[in-house]
Amino acid sequence: MSETRVTRASMLTSRITRRALLGVLFAASGVPLLAACSAPAPSPASTTSTSAPSSGNTPASVSVTPLPAPAATSQPVSGGSMRFAITADLATLDGHSRTPGSYESNWLCYDQLIKYDDKLQPQPMLAESWELAPDYKQIAFHLRPGVTYHSGREFTSDDVKYNVLRVRDVKVASGLFTQQSNWFSAIDTPDKYTVVLRSDQSRPALFDFFDTFNMLDKDTMEGPDAKTKEVGTGPFMFVERAQGDHMTFAKNPNYWQTGRPYIDSWTALVRDYQSAIVQLEAGALDGVRNPTVTDIVRLKSDPAYVNVVHPSPGTFFEFGISVKQPPFDNKLVRQALNYAFNRQRLVDLAYAGTAEAVSLPWSKSSPAYDQQKNKTYAYDLDKARSLLSQANVSGLQVNVLVPGGGYPTYEGFMPAYQEDLKSVGVQMNINTVTPAVWVDQANNVKYTGLVASGDGGANVSPANLLDVSPAWRVNPNNEGFDDPMWKQIVNAVETEVDPARQKDLYARMNDFMLDQCWIIVPSNLPASNLISSKVHGLVPTQYGGFSYVNAWIG
Repeated sequence: MSETRVTRASMLTSRITRRALLGVLFAASGVPLLAACSAPAPSPASTTSTSAPSSGNTPASVSVTPLPAPAATSQPVSGGSMRFAITADLATLDGHSRTPGSYESNWLCYDQLIKYDDKLQPQPMLAESWELAPDYKQIAFHLRPGVTYHSGREFTSDDVKYNVLRVRDVKVASGLFTQQSNWFSAIDTPDKYTVVLRSDQSRPALFDFFDTFNMLDKDTMEGPDAKTKEVGTGPFMFVERAQGDHMTFAKNPNYWQTGRPYIDSWTALVRDYQSAIVQLEAGALDGVRNPTVTDIVRLKSDPAYVNVVHPSPGTFFEFGISVKQPPFDNKLVRQALNYAFNRQRLVDLAYAGTAEAVSLPWSKSSPAYDQQKNKTYAYDLDKARSLLSQANVSGLQVNVLVPGGGYPTYEGFMPAYQEDLKSVGVQMNINTVTPAVWVDQANNVKYTGLVASGDGGANVSPANLLDVSPAWRVNPNNEGFDDPMWKQIVNAVETEVDPARQKDLYARMNDFMLDQCWIIVPSNLPASNLISSKVHGLVPTQYGGFSYVNAWIG
């Protein structure tokens, strides 16, 4: 097996084989507008110049390539079936929820308004053009005509409005996007192909929202099949779900990207990680998400497999702490738990040096990344003991809730952290649960102690993580953390457009996160797909997954 590491330069030109990777990632009146972006209906060779704003920064000139052209020496082949393992069953089929396995299953049914390229520049998807106000308080999207849902109903501006408003409903329980939806105080639909969104404050990270936000079908979500079916405009159509075993999808024959997808059918099989690897090697599977370093090394020389490494997933490990439960309401105790985590051992042993030991969540592509501050919580058991003593805490019992199957390497490393805590007088009890139980316990802060998980969105504007993540957003969050200062910081991060002020603000934000320590971040989380060498055309996305609209088997 060889490893394909997708660099930012190679993403524009190369095709995934054992040597390379295909593809790139993938108006109303009233105020002056800028940053108009337009593109024709995509074709394999279409490229249009435009000016579009970067994520949370000033506008920049970009080259729009909605769909990468296949390499001339190796044309994609239509047909075939893809069998991909998801190592944990989905907690919900709702397309406005993101859980482990979503990218390789239910998200196949959906599209978004725009898609970031590898330079974090927004590119046309369901929206073929837009106008953005200079103060980032208004954006007008012009939708691609003729796009239909899998039901045959046309996608219109009313659907955009419905989706943005839907996630505000507490009954939907989609905290993932609620805060970002609430940015917009007015949503107008002057015609079926135009939607205008206005905010009372500047929203420099608004493209982060629309890059990730799936466009669900109102008729389905408001009908009796809302919890059992999925209808979108995406490349694959939902066929069936056998809960706990598999989900199947079929090619959308009316997809707006002509000729795509190439694959006829997709099966997402729920398998524990060991079974998934065995079945991959037996030829019963074509891909597994996030293989262990052990399996990467073991299969490295086998040409039958390729490990496709995501260039900038923005993903990381974290432990949320239930701060309303004593003694975890004391930040000294939280800091002690942070100092007791041997990050470097996690990086060296579990990830063979492919990950980075950090104290903050930000990827290197984020303007909030700070290499020096990432060293704040270097492994120091004496410091941990001292902090526990200052807090007058001894004989502490800590429960940690772990989502089974979601992060096998992380899960396997937990006993090492357990031993470190034991050496400072803390007994950690590891409780591995199903994803559905984990979501209920974490989202409703029913757990006591710690909740382990992975997180994402740390590679784009910092506002994205602070809005989308159930762990980091302003209360309600998964830790019950509620602090007026944090609310002020988050509001400022969300609305500041001046680069110099942003820099100072990010430094202040990082200092607060490190001091209050309601979440422990031990390392970033490498993302890759271990696939059969017969699979080609995987394209990394900026929300940490891969797009499969260009995938083919041959």
